[in-house]
Amino acid sequence: MDATFQSIGRQARVVVEDNRGASHTITIDATGTIHEHETDAYATDPADRSPTENEHVTQARRYAQYALVSEHNEHQALPLAEHPGLIYTMYQTVLHASDEEFDRIFKTYGAQLASHGSDEIEPPVRAPRTLSADELLYYQIDLWLTMSQSFSQASYQQYMQSLSSENAFASLDALLTGDMMGAGLGMMLGIGAAAKEHGSEPIEMLTFAGRSNISPVVINAHGKRYEQPKQRPVDEPPVSRIELPPLDVGTREEFRELIAYHLLCRGRDTYLTMGIEPQEEIFKVVGPGAVDATRKYSALDMYEAYHDPDETITSWDPHPEE
Repeated sequence: MDATFQSIGRQARVVVEDNRGASHTITIDATGTIHEHETDAYATDPADRSPTENEHVTQARRYAQYALVSEHNEHQALPLAEHPGLIYTMYQTVLHASDEEFDRIFKTYGAQLASHGSDEIEPPVRAPRTLSADELLYYQIDLWLTMSQSFSQASYQQYMQSLSSENAFASLDALLTGDMMGAGLGMMLGIGAAAKEHGSEPIEMLTFAGRSNISPVVINAHGKRYEQPKQRPVDEPPVSRIELPPLDVGTREEFRELIAYHLLCRGRDTYLTMGIEPQEEIFKVVGPGAVDATRKYSALDMYEAYHDPDETITSWDPHPEE
């Protein structure tokens, strides 16, 4: 995958070359909204493309969003829950949250997952109808972050000094223009980067702002999705999403490790589904991540079985079928 920007402004025009060598000219704004997508390599109507061709088109669109993030610091161009930097920040927050804070966010969710295998656990949410053998059930929650009580501009700037000035200026520019959400994203990304570079201490400046209600989701054999709406405790897009099937969550620490590993798998997925290998070694893991990505890995030969913990991966670089 490769991206070349022809213009930058309220709308950017970027030419993406996909993994087949096909060219896509995409017009996109800072929110990630794609206004035009032109290519001579594939049919205009998705119904006239093969599943693999549709995935190449999707990869090109997602890569255009990622290029806007990575080359021009437009962090809202990717859905926040699919932003690799924010996924890593949430991963650190989960690992280093206090037991009380972890329980506040995840204890009820863990009980829901474990209730399917135990008559002694009352499910917090009523399970959906009886499922057929070819239907998939999982439970979805969305997560939000905020600055902790120990956060201060001074402590933030101290950590940012050890990072690239580009990140610091991105947050400062957002503050000066009144873009509080952009400033908050910049700070969260900076804190996560500091944790990666210097250990876990910086992550103490973040805490969970809350989580959504638990939403059961059922997908049938034809890919049709049935889900309950989620209620948002925060009037902003979620920073992360967790999607797990019913399972035994084990002890608190085992469950914490499970959630953290699931986030790493989701970080892997956001790279693979934009047509590139994970850019950080920590995301090169095998196991179930985002459900939509898992279904792609199962259905399309262009992907290996990255979702299968028993699979041996021969390449982390997604490639077109021979």
